[in-house]
Amino acid sequence: MTTFDERADAGARRIAWAGRGMPVLRGISARLAASGALRGLRIGVGLVLEPKTANLAFALRDAGAEVSVFCSGHSTDQETADALAAAGLAVFAEQGADDERDAELARAYLATSPDIILDDGASIIRLAHREFPDLVGRLLGAAEETTSGVRPLRAMHADDALRIPVVAVNDAKTKYLFDNVYGTGQSCVMTLLDVT
Repeated sequence: MTTFDERADAGARRIAWAGRGMPVLRGISARLAASGALRGLRIGVGLVLEPKTANLAFALRDAGAEVSVFCSGHSTDQETADALAAAGLAVFAEQGADDERDAELARAYLATSPDIILDDGASIIRLAHREFPDLVGRLLGAAEETTSGVRPLRAMHADDALRIPVVAVNDAKTKYLFDNVYGTGQSCVMTLLDVT
């Protein structure tokens, strides 16, 4: 059984390796840091917790934001979570957590009062609307990564129930013309190869 420090060290190495292939993110972070646009903002990152996501969290932190991270138990890489926690970020993610524990972690994550939420599947945005109305009243906005997450948010908007602006990331051409075609396709092929 590995220790927290061993997992955090392994996660930090994997995060650094992934970060070497993310020069655009580093450039954007440097520009945001120089402009001060994120200084003092609290940003909640609620995406699949893997080394790429950790690099995004670090980039936001380095640009001046206070960053908290949430991820469900079935999408959390524990080494990555431990590396982020060891670096001082507030992490609300446990690999293998059941639905009840995930709900506890999600509520604790929202209790950090983020100004902006980056969501994957709209579960956090919907939870905020159901259980954190004061937070929703103060949120600057959110971003939703997926088609499956945008659908319920569009339904909420149609019902006049969506109280914050949300950027539908999936509507960006670089997302649906590149990632959805090549990234998702590659993931499907790699999963098939892993399974077989």
